[in-house]
Amino acid sequence: MGGRRHGYGTGEVELALRRFGSYGTGEVELALRRFGRGYVLGAGATQLFNSWIGKPEVAGTAEAIARDLQPSAWVRLSAGEGTKGPRLYDWAYLELADLEADAFNPALVGTWTRGLLIRRNLTGGELAFFSTWCPAGTAIQTLVAVEGRRWAIEGAPQAQERKVRDELTDRAQAA
Repeated sequence: MGGRRHGYGTGEVELALRRFGSYGTGEVELALRRFGRGYVLGAGATQLFNSWIGKPEVAGTAEAIARDLQPSAWVRLSAGEGTKGPRLYDWAYLELADLEADAFNPALVGTWTRGLLIRRNLTGGELAFFSTWCPAGTAIQTLVAVEGRRWAIEGAPQAQERKVRDELTDRAQAA
């Protein structure tokens, strides 16, 4: 998992966003902040989220917050290319708190945002939830792209297995 450079305002900020498959935050989130890493971290439907000073009031479980969102809060985005084309979902992103990053890591500067990213399946409406930590102003498209990398990472062994299987099949048919 590596970092990516993204432009923010007049300068560039090293943004190393991580995607973890675990469904627990708390200690993991604090550790990543202290290491100076942004993240998109899987969260459970019953995990509690709430907004802080200066943000629209939001409080409750991830699932309840998602249920209460207005239709205009959702945007259709691709999480990357899949075997059958773009992996389209509806996404919503709520900025929950703006915090000075140097409170967690003195090497960081500026304001970072803690947020809740929500993915909704287009056919069945199933929801997935992600806690986020990123420089203030990070676009939802960036967060979705980070989350979408999980498929590429998880799918790599299966793709290699299919490639080997196809090559063996071709060899057997040629013999």
